[in-house]
Amino acid sequence: MKHFLPQAPSSSGVFCSKNWMLIKMNNLKNKILLITSIRWLARIWSIASIGFISFMVIAHIVGEESGTFNSLSEVVQFLFFPSGVYIGMIIAWKWEGLGGFITTISIITFHMLGHNYFLDFWIDGLSTPGLLFLFCFLLSRDQ
Repeated sequence: MKHFLPQAPSSSGVFCSKNWMLIKMNNLKNKILLITSIRWLARIWSIASIGFISFMVIAHIVGEESGTFNSLSEVVQFLFFPSGVYIGMIIAWKWEGLGGFITTISIITFHMLGHNYFLDFWIDGLSTPGLLFLFCFLLSRDQ
């Protein structure tokens, strides 16, 4: 009975079968498709996040309750969310790794400064593209 599984590469590094090469090429194509899909999901989600953050900041500034801070702690937290997240996502369009890192560190620092260690759907949902950019960068490094 003939086996249809590809043979592993030999110890000399020369491939024993053409099937092995085809499987490696298909895996590479699947990985490229995965990276491209994650990249575009992150970009589309970041556009929505940047738009929503912009709307909320502008509404807070021009709204009835003027945009003032009650303490220095609020100013520092504002530097991380929404400012750090916003800047990180914009940078991620050009440099995925750096932008994703800035966004991720900003949201983690924001939670730590506020002593809020639970996930908040709205705040963390707005910063999720940063994680996707970072994941995309890490996947695409070994190509």
